[in-house]
Amino acid sequence: MSYWDLAAGEEFDQDVGRDATLKPAEDYEVIGNPVTVLSLELLVSGSPYFIHDLELPDMLHSRVVRPPHYHARLVEVDETPVRSMEGVVSTVVERSFLGVVAEGEYQAVKAAIRLAGLANWVSEGTLDTSDIYDRLLANPRQSFEVVAGLPRSGPVPPVLTATNSAKTIRARYERPYQMHASIGPSVAVAQWQRERLTVWTHGQGIFPLRANLAHVFGVSADDVRVIHVPGAGCYGHNGADDAALDAALLARAVGPRPVRLAWMRGDEHAWEPYGSAMVVTMQASLDDAGKVVVWNHETYSDTHSNRPGVLPDAAYFLAGRHTQDQLGLVEGKPNSRLHGGIHRNADPLYTFSHTATRRPAFAR
Repeated sequence: MSYWDLAAGEEFDQDVGRDATLKPAEDYEVIGNPVTVLSLELLVSGSPYFIHDLELPDMLHSRVVRPPHYHARLVEVDETPVRSMEGVVSTVVERSFLGVVAEGEYQAVKAAIRLAGLANWVSEGTLDTSDIYDRLLANPRQSFEVVAGLPRSGPVPPVLTATNSAKTIRARYERPYQMHASIGPSVAVAQWQRERLTVWTHGQGIFPLRANLAHVFGVSADDVRVIHVPGAGCYGHNGADDAALDAALLARAVGPRPVRLAWMRGDEHAWEPYGSAMVVTMQASLDDAGKVVVWNHETYSDTHSNRPGVLPDAAYFLAGRHTQDQLGLVEGKPNSRLHGGIHRNADPLYTFSHTATRRPAFAR
């Protein structure tokens, strides 16, 4: 049985003592034994290993044509000239999702370029070009007091001031949007066989991706298989999940043949899930001895993660915006995990000598 079975839903609530009996080293069965890295031979020999190198029998290639900007909607497209191009197997149009499937990769690239020139888009909004940091401070927001690394619901106390402080130091820090810019653009391979979907992906959450793909296509999660293949990664949330849905949508149009979908560099840089911009304001009041008597820390930012699986019944994919009636983003929910998202590091880790010091940290 597992430790969780033994716990029966309860916490252990036991301190780990220094007098615990340790297992003798001569009785170790795992520690100290050599471990063979299964992928090492492929890596050092230069053999195909990453998803970008994956080749399946009878595999097709595809590309997606993106809108000109985030607020554009597809009005019409003449697919006829593209369908007659050499190697083209299918074109796919689903509301504002537009793509092409071909026998060869370069054929898919050329067909996508031609298809983009035949598409007619209409703007349903404009991009706000005002200063992002000023907007973060002025936007309507939800505010939370952060206590011991966790956001607390309820009224947020005001910024504290010290009437007897010798000096007050203030600072403001700004972080722009962060592009992951993986050295290898996002890639996925998808295959539909008898209403069952298989996806090969370098995504970071296989089971959440599986659940959201099942929701998008209206099938049981048992009919979706997601296989992880190593690929270009990042610290954060890249476009691998979005590419998985792209591939699945395009593969659905061609039946049982597997379809490889690779983002172009322009797709990766323009449409990947950027890291959120942030503003942090900090204020510390010091007494005559230089000790902190009041500390304030406020963080302003958008939601930091819209990964698949956050809400199983929502389309957390780029293509989900284009295949739905509404092109807007899924509404981000505040992260409530310990030191997660916007409020990560907002609660100071310093030990202040003044025991009466209040240390409010706010996540806006």
